[in-house]
Amino acid sequence: MKRFKLLIVVVILFGVNLFAGDFNFTGSSVSFKKSCELRAGMLNNNTLADDYSSSGITSKEYKNPGLGVTMSVLIPGAGQAYTGSWAKAVIYIGLEAFLWYNYSRNTSRGKDLEDYFHSYADEHWKEERWRTYYNPETDPSTHTLPDTKTQQYYEMIGKYDQFKQGWDDWTVDGPALTPNREYYEGIRHDSNAAFKNASYSVMIAMANHLISAFDAGFSIRKYNRSLRGDISVGLIKGGLNVVPAVSADFSFR
Repeated sequence: MKRFKLLIVVVILFGVNLFAGDFNFTGSSVSFKKSCELRAGMLNNNTLADDYSSSGITSKEYKNPGLGVTMSVLIPGAGQAYTGSWAKAVIYIGLEAFLWYNYSRNTSRGKDLEDYFHSYADEHWKEERWRTYYNPETDPSTHTLPDTKTQQYYEMIGKYDQFKQGWDDWTVDGPALTPNREYYEGIRHDSNAAFKNASYSVMIAMANHLISAFDAGFSIRKYNRSLRGDISVGLIKGGLNVVPAVSADFSFR
């Protein structure tokens, strides 16, 4: 941090007024103008009340980059709100809310469809029927049916022709992809697509956290580069005399 302090001391005789007008300072993102009036008089003794007061110029408050980044990692947009970037904060928070809503909606839909195609398969596909009509010579065994009704079980009976005989609308002269099996596969596909969309929402949400955190760090760094200025005016001791002074204090980060 570069810092310098400018002290302007003007000695004025009794009854003389000094006007210091139109201070104009510009920084990377700060610009202000201040006019002030100083009055001073001579005292007849050594006593001087120290009455140093601020001119009223308010400097920006320094922002902690680590805090801002951590806030955005936890809640995207929080770091932007910390620096006063409300438009960005609304965008990040809004995107986060939409992504988790989309995750919840697709997860619920995927689960409902999964329950439905499970019950549909239990009604229209039977292992006993499959073992009765299955012919290893015409349909070589490439997959082993699980002993329990796992996710793999429900995938195999619809996906592979090896298990077509188990469907209740299958006939010897009919197509391998029967209407019931085709309908079942459509439901299973929709369920898997819903779960996949839900997982995409999670991945994008995680990216939203990281992007928001990087953006917050960059924004806070830019914010802290602003020019900070403080001007104080008042009276200081000058031997037996009253000395009016202007103290200007600037810092760059």
